[in-house]
Amino acid sequence: MEIQEAWAEQKAWLKYMVNEWIPHREHWCHAWCKHIHYGIDTHNYIESWHSNLKWNYLHKIHRQRVDFLICVLSQEVEPDYFCAYVRVGMGFNNHTLCKAERQGKKSADELDPVEAKEKVHVVSETTVSYYFG
Repeated sequence: MEIQEAWAEQKAWLKYMVNEWIPHREHWCHAWCKHIHYGIDTHNYIESWHSNLKWNYLHKIHRQRVDFLICVLSQEVEPDYFCAYVRVGMGFNNHTLCKAERQGKKSADELDPVEAKEKVHVVSETTVSYYFG
């Protein structure tokens, strides 16, 4: 059943969906997504991060000026995330993986070194491509 038929009596909502959301369905609808998005297929991750930003860094103050927000992001948030990255890298903290990342890590861990090397192609000093088929 077409969306227009199913929601014909909801004209305002239907017009809104057809004009605002349907043209961009590949960005929000799972059926049109071509990438794994690291297993994040909802906005919950973004909402969680936004909540963390508001409560822990902006201290519940609404309507911050842009210059203040940039200052907080560059002088507080980025250093905190970098420290967390270093702590994980040095083994002091565990890195929390999503389901897709755990599956990818498991597949990579199961490869022997020769097989792994065959799947990696160095394109340049800063670019590497790989194939997991």
